[in-house]
Amino acid sequence: MIKLPFIFSLYRFFTNAISPILPAILNSRVKNGKECENSHPQRFGEINFERDKNKLIWIHCASVGETMVGLLLAQKLLEKNKNLQFLFTAQTIAAKEVFQKSNIINSHFQFAPIDTPTIAKKFVEKLKPEIAIFVEGEIWPNLIFALDMAGIKRALINARMTDKSIQNWKRFKNFGKPIFGGFSFIHCANKKTENALNEIINSNNNLLIGNLKLSAPALKIEPSLIANIKEQTNGRKIWLCASSHSGEDEIIIDAHKILLQKHPDSLLIIAPRHIKPIMNIMPYCGKLGIKSVLRSQNHIIDRQTKVLIWDTFGELGSAFKIANCAFIAGSLLPYIGGHNPIEPALLECPIITGPYFHNFKDIYDELLQNNAAIKIENSDPKSVYDAVNKILFSSDLSEKLITNSREYMNKNRYMLDKVSDEIMGLL
Repeated sequence: MIKLPFIFSLYRFFTNAISPILPAILNSRVKNGKECENSHPQRFGEINFERDKNKLIWIHCASVGETMVGLLLAQKLLEKNKNLQFLFTAQTIAAKEVFQKSNIINSHFQFAPIDTPTIAKKFVEKLKPEIAIFVEGEIWPNLIFALDMAGIKRALINARMTDKSIQNWKRFKNFGKPIFGGFSFIHCANKKTENALNEIINSNNNLLIGNLKLSAPALKIEPSLIANIKEQTNGRKIWLCASSHSGEDEIIIDAHKILLQKHPDSLLIIAPRHIKPIMNIMPYCGKLGIKSVLRSQNHIIDRQTKVLIWDTFGELGSAFKIANCAFIAGSLLPYIGGHNPIEPALLECPIITGPYFHNFKDIYDELLQNNAAIKIENSDPKSVYDAVNKILFSSDLSEKLITNSREYMNKNRYMLDKVSDEIMGLL
């Protein structure tokens, strides 16, 4: 019988005590669109697929970002050994959609089991994976305890702790030490997390460090499209607003109007995140006396064209290659949280972000620390204009951003190979 820390025993008691009300909680989540109606059996520890003869790897995620990291790792593991089977578990419908779009072979998805002692034990005993991989910070004590009781190895990849979570774990080291100390392999997304984990488990281990999100493949580009638009624009300075939302388009176009007063030959490419805002952009440009055209209609981009509305899909990579810099939208409004800066970084397009990027905070923080991106402090047209103007008309600044971004990306690009090698060694 393992002697559990008091706080772990308290956690197990509490999670067991709430078991009777779990159906009501799940029903409420279904009504709010956060849960699928048919996910209840999975949440209670049932397995929705049949195991084959291959070794099974369980990859446990929280939501979209973690699932994308798990998919990168699974793909790399399959390159090393095709005779593997994967189960992905996550907490959100969005994560399921990301998994379904991946079309990764011999893999399954189901919603994560609820972390009660009974459900965790049932799930682990039914699944019996060769190894369980937890992504980033998706740590569930009862599941970990069940794995340890079953003698199943576990790994933690792309571990990333916020300042708040670090302080919480340090307060309860007797709880954290058996959890983090029991991983067969730990890989950290950053040095801060490595330092914290070593303090929690009272170790001086040199853990692997490097953000696996940076191992994502670059967006596809179409060389003929790029050449065609560059020929039409004939050396004009071009900036891109990528993945804009309603409420941001006006700010961006107003910023471009300021730019045109000083540099009338400049061109803005604006690529809305969704279909609906596209219908508002052209009328707003017309209201300001700015000529705009739709990419989908293949209009000639003449000198009078000041805004190119990128209303096609699957071509954003080409837009990054055409532009001299990119403002990554979703960052001007506090309730969106920014979009992926890795995409422009991989295509060596200088990056500007607004003040709100909590969805990709870890990546942006590192880019900014490495002088590989520019952040504006205020969500107003003048702030956007100032940043864009600096990059477009300063070749030194543009080249510095590209060089720093390239060095930052290259430093982390090969971490996926190292992590996958460690996982293969545990199988």
